[in-house]
Amino acid sequence: MIECLLNNGADVNAASPLMLHQGEDGRMSLCQGVRAIHVAVIHHDRKCLKVLIDAGANLDVTYSGGVTPLMAACKMRVEEHGIEMVKEVIEAGANPLIQDNKRWACLWYAINLGRIRTIQTILSVAPTTVNQVAPDGSTPLYMASGFGQYEAVSLLLSAGAKQTRLSFEKGKCPLDVAVRQNRTDVVRVLLSDGLHAIGGSLVLPQATSYLRRREESDGGEKNGSHAAGRGGRRKAAVLGEELIPAHPFAWLGRGM
Repeated sequence: MIECLLNNGADVNAASPLMLHQGEDGRMSLCQGVRAIHVAVIHHDRKCLKVLIDAGANLDVTYSGGVTPLMAACKMRVEEHGIEMVKEVIEAGANPLIQDNKRWACLWYAINLGRIRTIQTILSVAPTTVNQVAPDGSTPLYMASGFGQYEAVSLLLSAGAKQTRLSFEKGKCPLDVAVRQNRTDVVRVLLSDGLHAIGGSLVLPQATSYLRRREESDGGEKNGSHAAGRGGRRKAAVLGEELIPAHPFAWLGRGM
């Protein structure tokens, strides 16, 4: 049917003004600008996808929110189907570095959903995505750290993820966001496997300073007195003395 339509002059890149779409959470939403290639990817129709690609379909065309076919593949409900689509559209020439209206690229989508195998697939066919930087300085490693995706953090580090100059200048430090979000598993991974990749000892003072302030705040709030506040400050000072010269995050062994 698709071949027949194309042979009779149908525009392979024609957009539907409005289409009902089911997201990865099962909810239905109205989308603008959906093309045939989006539908083929979302419905895991490999034959249809090939016909469209051979007919010259735009692999980087977007629908509502700036979503490309590759991004749609990364958030498919059945991950295995998504992986197949990811491989096919990238191998056909899709650009994995394109960002949507939120400044997320395809790797961000996979990280957001904790899709480890999808992340592996993207990195294997498009390794340059590992250190892609959004305009605000966010990187895949920063995002994974903030979301508590410690397996993704480990995978990204092994693939060469590091703190980029722009992310450093924008204050997007993976260790800092992991500490602030209480992502203890992520902090352990960063300290054991990736401290050198995110700035080494240069990134420790800020995280340590945050912990000191939190210890002080917790001490005052829990006890509600000046004496308790002084106790909280003393506790924070002792903690800081442990953190900086010795193991920077000794508190991990105690839990939070």
